[in-house]
Amino acid sequence: MTSIFWGGKLYGKVNMQCLFRYNRKTVIQNASHKYKSFKWEYNGNQQIRSIFYKKKNSNDISTKLKIDTITDKWLLETQTDKGLRNNTDCEFDWLGKGRFSLSPDKLKKIKNDKGEEILYEPEDLHPLYNDDIEIWYEHFINDFMTCDLYNPLHWMLDYNYTPYIDTLKKCRNVVGCKDDMHDWLVGLLGSNFEPWRSSLTWGVQVSDPHDAYKKNPEILFSHFDFHIKQNRNVEQKLNEYGIEYEYLNLDTDDYAKFFGLNRNLERTAYNRVQFYKEIAPERWDIANNIVTEYIQDRNLTGWKLEGRIHDKI
Repeated sequence: MTSIFWGGKLYGKVNMQCLFRYNRKTVIQNASHKYKSFKWEYNGNQQIRSIFYKKKNSNDISTKLKIDTITDKWLLETQTDKGLRNNTDCEFDWLGKGRFSLSPDKLKKIKNDKGEEILYEPEDLHPLYNDDIEIWYEHFINDFMTCDLYNPLHWMLDYNYTPYIDTLKKCRNVVGCKDDMHDWLVGLLGSNFEPWRSSLTWGVQVSDPHDAYKKNPEILFSHFDFHIKQNRNVEQKLNEYGIEYEYLNLDTDDYAKFFGLNRNLERTAYNRVQFYKEIAPERWDIANNIVTEYIQDRNLTGWKLEGRIHDKI
């Protein structure tokens, strides 16, 4: 049976992908856009990576294969998506004092001069998951549902197609949750806050998360709200479709035991939050105070959909 790990962006999908791959299980996940999907399979000491995409003016879905000879050591020391070491670069790393920031050369490849994303619109590709699901449903059955783990993005619940929903119901559907929100929210400031985007949205120039907080705390608070709502909206959709799901507590559950795997992967292999305290403790304290105020202001109790009963999100 395929396990499906649902959730919004930044809700533990890399953790689960790496865990299953460490156990040599087959994994597939959507790219953060609708142009590609990525699949990892294992045969002995070989890792087979497949990229699914569709060329413009083509009716067929193409597959590009990459094969690596692997060991545990190689996987743990090699960056994703080849290995399991999380690709820690982000656009703007205030919390880590730039240690995890993208290089200027790499940033130019994914942003234009206005700061707009260009990576998500490849000139030669068609967004195949924008097509009617009936067009690519066979691809979904043959390439997705043959995996041990499927990591979908939230928009994969936008397709109200009866055979598709019935297929999802036959899988083990899992939603991540957390009791301790502090580290995750601090991590959002470290890896996901883009000053240029907030400046455009709010009409006030901000240089970093602390500057945004001093000018208007709601700039940051609404940023947190967005990500929490995204995960809750996923739960809401699952409920609307009658898809039963389980919670995986990302703080306390034994991941390998939960999924019936043989080996756990050290969580530090795909989580950089612990490094922030060491790199810039003074900025960590600022971020932690902002997060504490946010949790109190929103009366936040956790990620789960039921939190809407208690909090102001």
